[in-house]
Amino acid sequence: MSKWIQAFLSLTLTFVTTTTFASSDSFSIGTWHTSGLQSWQTTFPLHTKVIDGASELNYPHEDNYLVANFGKKLAKNQSLQLEVGMTTSPTTKLGTDSDWDYSKNNNLWYFGTFDTQNKGLFVTADWKKSLTKRTDFLAGYQYNRNLYSMKNGFYSIEDYSNVNVPLVSLNSSYLMIYQGPHFGVQHTIPLTSTTALIGSFLYSPLLLAQGQGWWNLRDLSFAHTGTARMFDTKIGLQFAINSASVFSLGYWYQNFSLYNGRENTNPDIIWNKAVNVQKGYYMTGTRSF
Repeated sequence: MSKWIQAFLSLTLTFVTTTTFASSDSFSIGTWHTSGLQSWQTTFPLHTKVIDGASELNYPHEDNYLVANFGKKLAKNQSLQLEVGMTTSPTTKLGTDSDWDYSKNNNLWYFGTFDTQNKGLFVTADWKKSLTKRTDFLAGYQYNRNLYSMKNGFYSIEDYSNVNVPLVSLNSSYLMIYQGPHFGVQHTIPLTSTTALIGSFLYSPLLLAQGQGWWNLRDLSFAHTGTARMFDTKIGLQFAINSASVFSLGYWYQNFSLYNGRENTNPDIIWNKAVNVQKGYYMTGTRSF
């Protein structure tokens, strides 16, 4: 069992035994099967003060998240919710590394590929208030972390020449974190006495975005810092098994995107792109107490 899963189960067990079953309204556990892409780009001056260089990396990922949600009622129309999710079985995908020198040519100066895997974790805490019988307002804070590994590299273009060289000793990584406040709504539409259509939308106009890279072949460590935004939406069906148990099935889409940022190694390096998309089907079982 991986350390990530052990940590997740430990957190779940601790929270449940000390809080959830003693005083909470609900506990749910489920899965989120996602596909997506983390992409980032920097631009910089290579030869003069003119911005004539660019570098972009893409990390496609396909992840299975184990997701747990804990809810505690505060008052008649208010509650607190804590949701924790983490990847359980990393999938290897083919990432890309691209560089341009626009002072010489608009084509790729360098192009490489590598095997990449993602270790993901997210934590969301929300205050929820009922606006109507079917609509809730949510406001809270979220932390989203993805660690991408890069191994078994191969580069096919360097200095505009075809080279086809393997990088068997490649063992680098890039950590991407988005965190900050958000708000949104959740709505339920009853269809029958036991089924309902459910949907939610969360938005954050301002998040802290942080990237941390380690390139082992160049012994290079660097950090990115900037501001970003996020929107998160779900739509699904809810089935009441009995008065205390509910099963949900639906689709979940999440998008983080950078406004702007900088790299710490040189003030002239602009971090002008960082996008993380995760999307896929989810299943959840909820028990109320």
